[in-house]
Amino acid sequence: MLQRGESGVVKSIHGKPKDIHHLADLGLVVGATVKAVNEVAGNLIIEVKGSRLAMNKVMANRIILEV
Repeated sequence: MLQRGESGVVKSIHGKPKDIHHLADLGLVVGATVKAVNEVAGNLIIEVKGSRLAMNKVMANRIILEV
């Protein structure tokens, strides 16, 4: 897990094909840079490709990053 302000590059994404496709539609693909913006009520706010996204920790844990 990234701490607020840290960045990483998506190395792989695990989960059901439906979930992987959903994350890809949001810009979370292998090679994309992800920045942790904040954590609110157990949900994460991340920035990827100039957009901010909110997701729960279950979904976030499916994204493997290279820091």
